[in-house]
Amino acid sequence: MPIFSLPSPYGIGTLGEEAYRFVDFLAKAGQRYWQILPVGPTSYGDSPYQSPSAYAGNPYFIDLDLLKEDGLLTEEEIKSFFWGGDPFRVDYGTLYENRYPLLKKAYERGFERDKDQVNAFARENAWLSDYALFMAVKKHFQMKSWQEWPDEDIRMRKAEAINRYREDLADEIGFYTYLQFLFFKQWNLFKAYAHDNGVYIIGDMPIYVALDSADVWAEPQWFLLDEKNVPIEVSGVPPDYFNEDGQLWGNPLYRWDAMERDGFGWWIRRVDGAFRPGVAPKDLILPVITISTGGIARTIQIVRANVIEAMQMPSVKTLRAKGVKEHTILFRHALKNSMIPTISIIREMTAEVFVSTFVAEY
Repeated sequence: MPIFSLPSPYGIGTLGEEAYRFVDFLAKAGQRYWQILPVGPTSYGDSPYQSPSAYAGNPYFIDLDLLKEDGLLTEEEIKSFFWGGDPFRVDYGTLYENRYPLLKKAYERGFERDKDQVNAFARENAWLSDYALFMAVKKHFQMKSWQEWPDEDIRMRKAEAINRYREDLADEIGFYTYLQFLFFKQWNLFKAYAHDNGVYIIGDMPIYVALDSADVWAEPQWFLLDEKNVPIEVSGVPPDYFNEDGQLWGNPLYRWDAMERDGFGWWIRRVDGAFRPGVAPKDLILPVITISTGGIARTIQIVRANVIEAMQMPSVKTLRAKGVKEHTILFRHALKNSMIPTISIIREMTAEVFVSTFVAEY
């Protein structure tokens, strides 16, 4: 069940009381797992699979009552906003118009108070600096996709432009930074409570990232883009029994050869990011890979064989006993011994369509 489907008087499910109550329900029912959808911010279309960041948390999930308890909001302020008229549907338009002005009040009260903790959080999360700048510039340009920003220098990440916008938009950058601090503060407390009650969260990590994201804007070298950072090819799904015309998703494809030369550092960082700071993962992350094109049977056979092999590695078992980040070691093994042969197979096919879902137990 997605976080956004929890009951809430504030238009969308949050990491507040109802999330804790659902954990209590699962524990009493003898259940050990809660599977959710991606928890990243949403953008145009409000799909959890088209997020402006592969690392950030959704500010809509920040619980308002917890902010009130923390002295960041008042009851009157919370009730002064309209959160939608249908308790069974999320009104994303209303949320967009009202949630951020309210959260801005929390930022204005709490940023200086929490500054040392926020700075520590930022140091622990290298992605945050680019994400906060990306969102601030995006807001500056009326939320247009970075592909449409009128200032070519910031669109192409020229150093002078980056420094100028960091200075000019410092307050907005601070706001988006503080929202992530608040989200992960609540997220970590929620996960700790779930773990204490024997309930673990099964997360969903899409293989593709959105074109209109800080991930692509900040590190275009890992994606199939031209010299102007425009996609050369994009993702999709061939015709199948769900849709006879197929689907065009529009996500940029990866430069797997460049990633391989880098030791798949981008993927290692992304998987590490899935294990949010503050609460250690209970078990290994397991990549479950699906190829949506010809040759699927052979590809899946290769993937399964190599993941099973990796699970039996004595080195992985030893690392687990020592408490090392074994999911990183396992994932690196899976990339080198599973995904690379997979990519070779794909390159021999007419259509390069690579679709994958990563399921992580938090």
